[in-house]
Amino acid sequence: MKAKLPFEPCYWLTVVLKSKLISPYSQEIVLFNDFLSEQDKLVDYRIYSKALNYTIAMMKYRNKKDAKGHAICSSFYYFKTALLSNIERVINNQKDS
Repeated sequence: MKAKLPFEPCYWLTVVLKSKLISPYSQEIVLFNDFLSEQDKLVDYRIYSKALNYTIAMMKYRNKKDAKGHAICSSFYYFKTALLSNIERVINNQKDS
């Protein structure tokens, strides 16, 4: 059974939800939706897709722990910082190519 959200999620939130990185019942879900929707307007689709998929993969691989092994207190703020950093990394890698 799919959870019904009290708002229309942006495409990128559905990607995050399908990855099971966050729960549709998360208290931070509106923050995720607003942030992802805003970034969608600012970043090229291909860059955004690469950075988002990498961010999701790394957070899941690390079992929601940071690079030093500490538990992540706020999935949203860690995700936001990581995604912005990964967007820059993808942009810089394209410039170097």
